[in-house]
Amino acid sequence: MFVLALQPSPTRSVRVSDTIRATSFSRLLTYENCPHHAKLAYLDKVPELPRPTPPSGEHANDRGSRVHDACEAYVRGQGEMVREMLAFKQEFEHARNWFAQYPEDFEMEDLWRFDTEWNNVDDRDFENIWLRVKLDLMVWVADDEAIVVDYKTGKRRFNEVKHAQQLQLYLLSSFMRYPQLHVATAELWYLDQDELTRQSMTRKQALRYFRNFDERLKRMTSDTEFKPKPNGQSCKFCPYAPSDYDNKWVKKNGACEMGVA
Repeated sequence: MFVLALQPSPTRSVRVSDTIRATSFSRLLTYENCPHHAKLAYLDKVPELPRPTPPSGEHANDRGSRVHDACEAYVRGQGEMVREMLAFKQEFEHARNWFAQYPEDFEMEDLWRFDTEWNNVDDRDFENIWLRVKLDLMVWVADDEAIVVDYKTGKRRFNEVKHAQQLQLYLLSSFMRYPQLHVATAELWYLDQDELTRQSMTRKQALRYFRNFDERLKRMTSDTEFKPKPNGQSCKFCPYAPSDYDNKWVKKNGACEMGVA
């Protein structure tokens, strides 16, 4: 039923150390944008230089982590709403009240792990972890139906395609993880814009995306060449581009000699 794992060429022996063994949606996007960027970041583990401090004094990643922590704490009844949550006040209050009565219906801030056959993997089974999917919130509304929520603190505009694919992977992963799941809904809560994107699928519908994601993810984790794709847009935001091209968003360390301005 499922696509077989991509096999290395029989004329060449591929060592594990030659490939990126574990991936995620964000890693996949980095790889597809520029495989050499992915190699430097995830295989060679070349450190990035500290990013310039934004006018707000808080980096986007730090802000995202802070808001996600606040969302989880509030739903668990352990904290108060922060400013970024107010646009979804009604939804968060409903989730908090629901959790207080039926905590067994909730999963929060979990990390799902799969092997190359999309089987669930233990968090310490490093030899077999292949795909990680970060969960913000999952609520079971019936024995065979659930809602998966991802909190977004960034912009929606210009990210529509990327976020649509993320929804599809959330839904596919939910069905692969839970055999009893028949219908799932994935929602993106854009906390800054007061906007919500929703997509619902049956198991049969979600499995139509299996081949696409399976091939893309395995293409990344079987690559040993990592050919660069230098272009002005990608290199502008790449921390490994030539240091001559530092900008107000990213300070470059020059680890990639193929980068362009």
